[in-house]
Amino acid sequence: MIIRPFSALRPPVQLVTEVQSPPYDVMSREEAIQMIKGKEKSFLQITRPDALYPEWDEHDPRLYEEAKKRIEDFRKRGWLFREKKPCFYFLWQKWQGREQTAVYAAVRCEDYERGDIRRHELTRKDKEEDRTLHIAVTGVGTGPVFLTFRDIGAWESIKTTIMSYTPEYHFVDSQEVEHKLWVIENEEMIHTIQGYFEDVERLYIADGHHRAASAYNVWKRYKDRGEGYGYFMAALFPSHELAILPYHRLVLDLNGMTPDRFLERLAERFAIDISPHLDSPRKGVIGMYLQGQAYHITIPSKIIPSDPIESLDVSLLQKLILHPMLGIDDPRTSQRIQFVGGIRGTQSLVRSVDSGEAAVAFAMYPVSLSELLAVADENKIMPPKSTWFEPKLKDGVLAYPLDEAFAEDAK
Repeated sequence: MIIRPFSALRPPVQLVTEVQSPPYDVMSREEAIQMIKGKEKSFLQITRPDALYPEWDEHDPRLYEEAKKRIEDFRKRGWLFREKKPCFYFLWQKWQGREQTAVYAAVRCEDYERGDIRRHELTRKDKEEDRTLHIAVTGVGTGPVFLTFRDIGAWESIKTTIMSYTPEYHFVDSQEVEHKLWVIENEEMIHTIQGYFEDVERLYIADGHHRAASAYNVWKRYKDRGEGYGYFMAALFPSHELAILPYHRLVLDLNGMTPDRFLERLAERFAIDISPHLDSPRKGVIGMYLQGQAYHITIPSKIIPSDPIESLDVSLLQKLILHPMLGIDDPRTSQRIQFVGGIRGTQSLVRSVDSGEAAVAFAMYPVSLSELLAVADENKIMPPKSTWFEPKLKDGVLAYPLDEAFAEDAK
């Protein structure tokens, strides 16, 4: 796999905590409006200009021009500057006692097109086009694609060497995630990292499918603008360090059934046990919260197929319960189902059902990294909202200036 160092746009050390922001796509417009208030240095000023102009349509073309102006303003004010030479950047994160590390690099759109950067989710064209226009107008890839790979054996050595030095950035964010970032400008270490990834056969998108698709779209449309358009910024994590949180389901009604009738139908096919805990204890067991009571639904192993997609708990729930019993034909388009990321915990499911917002909640066991890689290796697509990665990558710590990505200042 070919990766390249790049000249990032980034904030001065003393401003990183003010500039960095949550990724643009983890919040609603209303939440963005609240988060951006009084924070003139927040990178949300660039990634979410729709929060600055709530009276405008969220896809108004003027918003992309506003984002461009703000990038220019941030650079003029010294809130962002461009690295003098192409570098790699090494990230360390710690959250709830777990650590993960990555290298920020420029990866090739050509490898994405060829399938050497594997996907496991479909994208929505409207969301894809929004970021495509944002990148094309601003000339900046404002956030990284979260990639993973199978370690070929030398990652610990690279990590230990880099982390023996003092990081450029060290901060704790509002979600209590600790971040450290090293700027790798040493030519020997750059060659070591590039050599390591030359032996990595594939990269896999863990999170950021829309960012990757949008960067690819920009390359296809504007590749004549320069070399930087053929790459996009990504953070590359070894798969053994990552953990996936579950993605739960809320169903707003019982498809005309009473709770008792729904339980009867479930009991005809599955073992259902009352449980003090809603969380799923293992694969093949789905937590359910209905009418003030938590249950565990055990899927018989004899009906679980060997196919990497069909054997996922989210697939089994859809095929065996949501579709035939609750009438959810297509979870991508149905207005009767909502998805809740695991970061919110199962207590949020309980509150939604107890408040009457939803009729029933299903708590899923998380998909494993090996399951995700197996699906991607077969060029297959997971059901919608199957995985939730945490901690997220911050926007505004590093950005990718397409026209200057590989520029080096004269000495």
